[in-house]
Amino acid sequence: MAAPTPDDQIHGFFDRASKGFFAEVGVRKPAASATTPLETAGWNGALIEPQPDVAAFLVTARKARVFAVACVAPDEAGAPLALRIDSPLAAIDVGRPFGRPPSDYVIMVPTRTLDDVLGEAEAPAPFDLLWLDIHGHELDALLGFDFERWRPKLIVIADPAIDLQRHRFLKESGYRAIRRAGGCGWYVPADAPVPSKRWAILRDYYLLLPFRKAWHALRRLNARIMAVPD
Repeated sequence: MAAPTPDDQIHGFFDRASKGFFAEVGVRKPAASATTPLETAGWNGALIEPQPDVAAFLVTARKARVFAVACVAPDEAGAPLALRIDSPLAAIDVGRPFGRPPSDYVIMVPTRTLDDVLGEAEAPAPFDLLWLDIHGHELDALLGFDFERWRPKLIVIADPAIDLQRHRFLKESGYRAIRRAGGCGWYVPADAPVPSKRWAILRDYYLLLPFRKAWHALRRLNARIMAVPD
């Protein structure tokens, strides 16, 4: 039997409920994102994706409300943001081989706080799932998010785990890690009666951290070497 996918695991976390509310910030797979199974089951939600062509596709492919904006900190909201992407309908600087020059394709996108978007989306408080995968800008979005107001039951955040910035920020915001899967950390309110995989958390966020840092530094060095012209 095949192992359950992260999408299936998330639906399973909510006991395969047919109702709920999700907010997905950064939709890397427009046709089949992490929240597609929830939407198919009957959930409502908000899809937040700054690339206008991806957002336009989501409008036709998904039922959830789509917001074509980038989520930023309150003091940056309202100002246009420059996004450098590999190409239209491509993730932001994702999948680009090390050593390849940065893309010259830059677009300007509108910005809002996550709080503002959730308010317009009429998200319930608390709501069920907050999923963030915005290519290293997850903390920027969370600076414009009121944890006390929204108190999501589960936060899934992309995290290469080469430092503890995301982990510590969420702990300071009243959340604790319960697992790590698919390059993402899973967090629940600190007082939620949800068991955590303590050994896996200790291993992934602490014991393996020095090795990830070294591997990441090696890849960056290799990229610089490859970028030097002959």
